Amino acid sequence: MFSMQLARIKRRTLYSVEWLLLGLGFWIVRRTAAVALFLGKEDDEENLLVTALELQRRYGGQVLFLAHNPALVRSYLNVLSPGTEIGPRAIRIVQRTRYRTVLYFIFSELVFTSHIEMSSPKARGIRLHVHLTHGLGPKRYISTTSSELTWISASTVWNGLHLLGCHASDAEMLLSGLPRQDSLTSFRPDRLSRLRLLGLDPDLPFVVWVPTYRSTKGYGLGTQTVEEGTPFNATRLDNRPSPIDLLTQAKAANVQLVAKPHPIDADRLEKLGIRSITNSEIWSAGLSVYEFLGLSTGMVSDYSSIWIDYLETGRSIGLFCPDYEAFASSRGMLTPDLSEVAGRLFLDSHTTLSDFFREIANGGVFRQSDLRECRERIGFVERKSDRTRAQSLVDELSHRYSRRIDMWN
Repeated sequence: MFSMQLARIKRRTLYSVEWLLLGLGFWIVRRTAAVALFLGKEDDEENLLVTALELQRRYGGQVLFLAHNPALVRSYLNVLSPGTEIGPRAIRIVQRTRYRTVLYFIFSELVFTSHIEMSSPKARGIRLHVHLTHGLGPKRYISTTSSELTWISASTVWNGLHLLGCHASDAEMLLSGLPRQDSLTSFRPDRLSRLRLLGLDPDLPFVVWVPTYRSTKGYGLGTQTVEEGTPFNATRLDNRPSPIDLLTQAKAANVQLVAKPHPIDADRLEKLGIRSITNSEIWSAGLSVYEFLGLSTGMVSDYSSIWIDYLETGRSIGLFCPDYEAFASSRGMLTPDLSEVAGRLFLDSHTTLSDFFREIANGGVFRQSDLRECRERIGFVERKSDRTRAQSLVDELSHRYSRRIDMWN
């Protein structure tokens, strides 16, 4: 208990110092550099990587990536776009430190984030700070005040509540979709064979189970531990399906099932007997995480926002939420409730589980009409036919902020 209180005090102190430093810097520095800064909680945040590549092609200034591990970021960029290090306009990748982050936040004219990274006053006037987000799904999200006044989303239904929870009610929401969605549909034939490196047969259908985390350790500053919902290995007294039932029904339909846990998840899903693949393994196989998801035949998820991105594919989606009440009471859910907008996609019985995997095995889409209705209810942002998501985002930014940012090509 004492260590948790100490961690909270440390966090609040750091946030206060950051807010004062950045506020003072924004006020003093009245001329910014032609730099587009990228930083995220994890180095492989695909929204950041895809947007950085698009900016490299179209922005006349320096594209700069602050990385925890610069060598890994370079390898990620080369998976997405081989040869990105060649040429005078190469993306510059710099080792991240707290000191550098503060300085670049102050002096860069463009800043792109995937998570709320810095406690800060809003960046106005000569600065444009864009929150690409890591998805705006059905679960409650609260954060400290931050600099971003432009947010990006793949749907509309929960946007207002997310902005309110993040002290960003005055922010503008650009409905371009998320740049990482481009990787879901950028199929390249040579990618399919790389599934073998992950222990999957490319000739058989496979479903990815992508649950949100129930517990974390060491998340954020200090030793903060998050406990939400009910662990998947907990004993259940109801008749709801368990993860073992997921595997059983998949095998019965001759469909491969693989788990892709959240990067900060403390639970070991492989202990349930289900093959588990990490982000690191996927990148090492020469695929980005979203390229890998784009090769799948269907997805099982829950309160995560990842299934909203996956709507881009038009393939089967099932929502596996055996701890719905426990998660809602501990984390909190936004309105309208997930069961209202996507209730027909819930895998809440052994029969629906069987139907889900059999439909995939037969080459169909699970409850296709309900899937289309779900797209409408959440306000899914459709892609412009002649533009990628990343292109649409940069189009919007260059059009809306041309008076402030004059470096677009």
